[in-house]
Amino acid sequence: MRHAATVFAKAAADLIAKGKAIAALVMGAAPETVAFDDGRFVSRDTNRTFEFLELAREAAHCALPEALKDGIAVVTDNEMHEPVFPTARQSARSRSTRKPAGCGSPAMPRSTMSGAASIR
Repeated sequence: MRHAATVFAKAAADLIAKGKAIAALVMGAAPETVAFDDGRFVSRDTNRTFEFLELAREAAHCALPEALKDGIAVVTDNEMHEPVFPTARQSARSRSTRKPAGCGSPAMPRSTMSGAASIR
């Protein structure tokens, strides 16, 4: 999950930048006037606004320049050279220092364990 979140975070800035460029073309506005605010692409030069899916739908009907021909899509990569999850050795070490909490033990009362899944 950490790896996926990192890739999403890296791609978000590129996706918003590409969305701004496409929104400028679709709205007929200057690129520097397009902003991404509260999940929508807006421009002070027009009263039109788009969220990502609306902009993608609208862009599909436009002749986009070569640099934007793929529409609202970006590809990014993230290489992780350090392990994310603890290794077996680290996991065994941490397990041996913990005191297990069984049913009815003071650390984890039985009623808390049985009702944990139904908390909303």
